[in-house]
Amino acid sequence: MEKNINKCQICGIINPERAHFYKTHKIRESLYYETYFPREDLLTGEPLKFKSKSSYFLNNFLCKNNLKTFLTTKSKETGLSYIATWLLLRKREKNLIYAPGTFEIKSLQFPSIKFIHKYYSKNAYEDICLKLGLLLKYEYNYLPEFNQNPIEILIDTRESKPWKFGYPTKIEKLDVADYCPNPNINNIFVERKEVSDWAGTLSNGYERFEKEMQRAKDTNKYIIIIIEAKYSDLLSINYLPQTRWIKASSEFLMKRMRDLYLKFDNFQMVCGGTRKECIILLERLFTIGNDVKKMDLQYYKDIGVI
Repeated sequence: MEKNINKCQICGIINPERAHFYKTHKIRESLYYETYFPREDLLTGEPLKFKSKSSYFLNNFLCKNNLKTFLTTKSKETGLSYIATWLLLRKREKNLIYAPGTFEIKSLQFPSIKFIHKYYSKNAYEDICLKLGLLLKYEYNYLPEFNQNPIEILIDTRESKPWKFGYPTKIEKLDVADYCPNPNINNIFVERKEVSDWAGTLSNGYERFEKEMQRAKDTNKYIIIIIEAKYSDLLSINYLPQTRWIKASSEFLMKRMRDLYLKFDNFQMVCGGTRKECIILLERLFTIGNDVKKMDLQYYKDIGVI
């Protein structure tokens, strides 16, 4: 009979708190799960390390490279089945309504949408999600049209280190974020964040930012957060010189990011790279117009479309 993961295997209590194992049995939570619920990497057979209960029972590999090797050495039918099963488990655990986008997926032990499209078929991810009853927020075969007409960019008066654009600009107090096109008929706003700002927002500034996102949603505003960093920087927060002061781990910050995606459907995050690359990205987004809302921006950035 399969063990109940929600029942303490030592004393039988149901749904024990995290502190229960040490307070009652003098055993660390990690050692408890690794002892009573040992799990192995599906590729190598090596023991999996416990980080959190959620990730321990959802992840099946020590790293993403092992996952990718596993998928490419199995039949495509087996690979697609694994992807569908993983998504179904996450849907049930998180009560997902929408299919996760690239920015969320890159923080999880799951193949990228780019990989799924390239290795299986260009609609494979969408087909799996629809079969599982997950709604699609984004289109992945859309080719954006960049409007070549001149635009004006409004810069918030509180922006201390504004980007310098190749378009006319105007300083004006904005209700939310740092930049928007003028006229802003689609209610699209961009907030600029350096990697340290991003980490601070999702740690000490989380509650304030959550309220800001709610105000934006209540007033029908769409927020795009452009981060001056590579995505890999977000996964290495505690090792970067500019973010050593952040006490929260990358895993904790990524979880908070995913929580925001679960709660709000009026925003996206995208890593733009260098400041120059971020400026070019913003200018392109503002010339696309309302269609940016149906684009998985991190996906389109990764494949070089924007």
